Amino acid sequence: MSYNLLLREEYGLKSLKYVKETFEDVTKYTYISAKDINGNLAGTFRIERNYNVLQFTNLTHKTVEYCNAGNEVVDVGVYINKPDGQKANIFNGLFIALIRYLVDIGVHGIYAQVPKEKVNIYKKLGFEIASQPFTVNGWNHVWYAIFMNIKEPPINICKNMSNEWYYLLDKL
Repeated sequence: MSYNLLLREEYGLKSLKYVKETFEDVTKYTYISAKDINGNLAGTFRIERNYNVLQFTNLTHKTVEYCNAGNEVVDVGVYINKPDGQKANIFNGLFIALIRYLVDIGVHGIYAQVPKEKVNIYKKLGFEIASQPFTVNGWNHVWYAIFMNIKEPPINICKNMSNEWYYLLDKL
């Protein structure tokens, strides 16, 4: 069973869809950059799109993540919960730019896993919270899966997609 279906069936994310799609058989590089309202660079992703796999290289933090985008729902947990333990600000320009890019390539929703202590924050942001928590061996927290429809995001995300934030799509 796919991870998406597991999340939907085991953890009660009713609106989480699982729909196959295929990308064209080419490799493309896309750069996403974002500046904050003061004009400072918030960060840059380089995205390599090869078949249905997206490779995200965070040029700011020098980290590489892989993401299977062969369906319409993408796991963005790595951007919300950074590996070093520092929590990413979901309202920062780079995250908003990433959401816009995912919408552009046909992704309908994003999901992630957050510790129980953070659930109320994401609920206020408009994320759907799974009805049941889960635990993972070796992890110290009780976790919840969260989901958001990014084709029609909640107003509290939309208001952060104003002209103060922008993104660049440059194909090499």
